Amino acid sequence: MIVEFDAFDLINIAMYAERFHCVKVANQVPDVKKITTRYSSFAPHYLGAMGEFALRKGLGCSLDMTVTKLGSDIPDTIIKGWTAQIKTITYVGRDAEIPINSMEHFNAEILVGVKILNPLTCCILGYIHKGKFMEVHKVKDYSYGNRLMVGAEDLLPINTLPEKYKGIVPPTRARTTLIDPFDWLV
Repeated sequence: MIVEFDAFDLINIAMYAERFHCVKVANQVPDVKKITTRYSSFAPHYLGAMGEFALRKGLGCSLDMTVTKLGSDIPDTIIKGWTAQIKTITYVGRDAEIPINSMEHFNAEILVGVKILNPLTCCILGYIHKGKFMEVHKVKDYSYGNRLMVGAEDLLPINTLPEKYKGIVPPTRARTTLIDPFDWLV
């Protein structure tokens, strides 16, 4: 699924990413030099925000926009009743892979891969259930240390994700409904 951003989207992405960046700077969290040597320390937050907003715009789901000092163990969003973690990549080759640092960092029921195609366009590559990820991942080190990788070819198209609670009421659980502070902008 291709998602194109307009100027308004890009402003919201930048504001969202800046919130993460400011919290990191205010709390003196050091940059991961391996990742930020080519970019400013703001860039990884901006790229991740692009992926999250692609899901918001493409699927109409809300985002958890909570900003914490060292990241969050709360899933990024809920899609059709499934908690979802969004991973954004910028790789331009044919064999795209979605990385996770460790299984402890896989904090949702599904992982959604998003690829940035250009500064205005993202492609939602698809999703994979946590159990399937555990079966098919490979451990690789591309000079960032060992990371768990799954190929984009292992992802299922996002439009095939079934409704988790079809015909039944979902269990009550904290954060089942995420609030989107940008709803008033629509």
